[in-house]
Amino acid sequence: MRSIYKYPLDIEYGNGSAGWEPRNVIEMPKGAKILSAAIQHGKGVLWALVDPNAEKERRQVLITATGGNIGDEFDGRRFIGTLLFGEGAIVLHAWE
Repeated sequence: MRSIYKYPLDIEYGNGSAGWEPRNVIEMPKGAKILSAAIQHGKGVLWALVDPNAEKERRQVLITATGGNIGDEFDGRRFIGTLLFGEGAIVLHAWE
């Protein structure tokens, strides 16, 4: 049986500024389908459709800011979602 699980992203927001890791490594069940990324309760999270009984694997999620450089490591990656902090004052984008 599959379920939708939520996973936190390493993004902090406060006092009008944000700090984030450009590479987030998340352990989730093998074969999980990442559905979206967004803000929940002021924190960056992503949701994935998973088989909770599957063996675990480490997945990498890349985070970049609007106007930031996007290098070759983004080639072939799938866009997951846009995260708006501070009513859109800071805009980040997540890729798998």
